[in-house]
Amino acid sequence: MTLGQKKAAAWAVVAAYLVVAGLQLYALGSSGSWLLAVIAGLLMILPLIGFWYLWRELAFGWKVEEMAASFEQEGSIEAALEGDRSDWRLWYVVAAGFDDDGDRKKARAAMRRALILYR
Repeated sequence: MTLGQKKAAAWAVVAAYLVVAGLQLYALGSSGSWLLAVIAGLLMILPLIGFWYLWRELAFGWKVEEMAASFEQEGSIEAALEGDRSDWRLWYVVAAGFDDDGDRKKARAAMRRALILYR
């Protein structure tokens, strides 16, 4: 499955979820009770927060996947390690090292640094 197909599939699932959640909350809100209408309005915020968080995580993963493909095409790990601190390849390798060591927090921080430098 290509990266474009993965993106399309992920967005299709998110869109379907938002439609179903929106319809259910609309039904709850239009039941006639003002309290249920307020609750439905407040509950609509939760899927939007979830959508934002999911988009952020998916975008992170897609960019990392793009970086990995670029890294494989461009060169080796040794070249990245000999680079300067402003090279995204160095931070990519550092993130992979932290991930292999089991330190996910530092791995994500290093990968975010690599993403900033990659753009």
